[in-house]
Amino acid sequence: MSIRDALTHALPELRARAESLMTLTLAWHEPNGWTTGTDKQVPAFTPRGTTPGKLQGSAGSDSTTRWVSVGGVERPILQAGLHIPADGLVPGIDWEAEVTAVGDLADTALLGRRYRVTGLSLEIVRHSSAPRCGRGDSRGDTVTQEADILAVIIPVCQSALGTVPVLTPTEVKNVRPAPPADYLQVSVDQRPGGDARLDPGASISRWRLLLRGVGATERNAQDFLSKVTRALEYRQLVVGTTSTTPIELETSSGVGEDDDRWSGLRTLTFTL
Repeated sequence: MSIRDALTHALPELRARAESLMTLTLAWHEPNGWTTGTDKQVPAFTPRGTTPGKLQGSAGSDSTTRWVSVGGVERPILQAGLHIPADGLVPGIDWEAEVTAVGDLADTALLGRRYRVTGLSLEIVRHSSAPRCGRGDSRGDTVTQEADILAVIIPVCQSALGTVPVLTPTEVKNVRPAPPADYLQVSVDQRPGGDARLDPGASISRWRLLLRGVGATERNAQDFLSKVTRALEYRQLVVGTTSTTPIELETSSGVGEDDDRWSGLRTLTFTL
C-alpha cells in the first residue's frame, strides 16, 4: 500500500476520532436584522439548529482581547476557535453559537458562553474527507508549490491576527525603512526524504511551516504565535486540488529578546 493510499484509508478513522471529542452542544443563530427590546433596538437572530462542537485547543489559556461595557458593567471579550463536524451545517460570518450542553470531556464553565463567527475555513470542512489526488510532476516545481501553499496559509494567519501584518521573509527584507514593530513571518520548505523514498510513484511530499512572531513586547510576540497556532493546528487545507494532512505542531521555542524587539519560533508539519 502506498503512503497516499494509507493516508486516504486512515482519514475516516481520524475524522471519527476528532468528532468523538466534540462533546459540546452548540445552538446556532443566524443574524436577522434588529428587533425592539426594552426600549432599545437589539440584534435579532433566527435559530438554525444544533451541532456537536469542541473549543479549539490552544497553545495557551483563554486570553481577553478587549473589554466592552454592557449596561454599565465591563465584560471581557475572549477569542477562541470552534471545531464542528465536516458534514452538515456550515455557519456564516456573524452567526452566533451558544453552548447549551457540555459533555464529560468539556469544561462546565463553557455552559452558556456565546461565540460570534468572525472567520471561516470552508475549504477545510468541505474537503477534510476528500480523497487525495496525484499531482503529476509537482516535486519538480517546488518554488511554485511553496507559493501555492503560502497563498492558502497566509489568509488563515491574517484572519487570526486581524490587522497585524503577515509577511514572507522576502517581504520582511524589502520593507523600507524597517519592518513594522509587530508582525508574523511565515515560510514553508519541503522536507527531504521519507515519502519519496518509500513510495516514489506517489506525488506526496512532506512540508515544514515556520512561524516567527515578532513584537514590540514579549506579550505581543507570544500572542501572535498562539493565535496562529490555534488557527492552523489539526486543520487540513486545500492546495490546488489536494488536501494536506492535519497540520501538527512540531516544535515551539520560547519568546526572547531579539535586538530591540521580542521574537519566538514555532514549526508545524504536514504532507501534501
